[in-house]
Amino acid sequence: MSTRPKVSVLIVTYNQRQWIAQAIDSALAQHVDFAMEIVIGDDFSSDGTREIVESYAALHPGVIRLNLQGRRPDGVPGRVNQVTTLEACRGEFIAFLDGDDFWTDPGKLAHQVELLEANPDVVGAAHDALISFEDGSTDDGLRFSDLAFEDHGGAPRVGLRDIIVSPPFQTSTWMVRSACVGPLPDWYKDIPAADWGLFAIAAQHGDMLVETAARSVYRKHGGSILAQLIDARASERNRWHRKSFRMIAEAFSDAERTARWRLVDARSRLNEAVDQRWLLTACVVFAVLFTAYDRKRLIGMIARPGLLAGRIGSTLRRSLRSKAV
Repeated sequence: MSTRPKVSVLIVTYNQRQWIAQAIDSALAQHVDFAMEIVIGDDFSSDGTREIVESYAALHPGVIRLNLQGRRPDGVPGRVNQVTTLEACRGEFIAFLDGDDFWTDPGKLAHQVELLEANPDVVGAAHDALISFEDGSTDDGLRFSDLAFEDHGGAPRVGLRDIIVSPPFQTSTWMVRSACVGPLPDWYKDIPAADWGLFAIAAQHGDMLVETAARSVYRKHGGSILAQLIDARASERNRWHRKSFRMIAEAFSDAERTARWRLVDARSRLNEAVDQRWLLTACVVFAVLFTAYDRKRLIGMIARPGLLAGRIGSTLRRSLRSKAV
């Protein structure tokens, strides 16, 4: 009878041939004194990703287990792969790692296990992440927390109320007690934002610890900010966001839905409104509201996908909050 691992590292991937090896290597590089496993779910990749994960599994048969999809199922893309890979994890704790991200701290897993064991009332632990772009740059240390629309005030703990409004951490930074993410409710199979839904499901059972240290890298893909702003899919992405919020709010709390819907809806509609006609205005607002240090990032931000609208939304919200005080 095999020993139950302390930690399961869950990696899901699809057509990430150029990044998946770095993700797996960063998991294998963890310094731990407990049993761990790496469970990799491949969603029927066609670009060579599957062959890469199979070669890693052959080299590390006692550590890596594979969950290989035989086809791309119907429904929300990647959902069957994610759920079945989650169900395959045997660890007391589950650490999530997207196939295009990677961990930079070899002590990450040991540190988070220590945190959770020292705080039995806490269900999960997360940290900040550096943002990397397709060219490998990290834009002067830009972090995931810099883009968060909801300001959690640097509080080390966040609860269900915070997570319903806006996830305060990125998926690949999260470790959770496995007992808190199963069995999954019926609505989960249909929610567009799988990670957001999973955070909320876990947060029913207790708070999360969120540290300011950046122990991983989160990759952002895509073309220039201008290309994104004129992309017709931007509106669809914001409808996707609002649908996810509605599903989570309805599942957990009527109070959250009535008290905070406007905040989330405003964020999505702001993103939708920022198109090529408003790019100049957006840049002016950004330059006026941000500090001199942040203004130095302006040119770089314009060339980055998906960042400008998020930073403007975050800044406007904090500005309004300070005026209200």
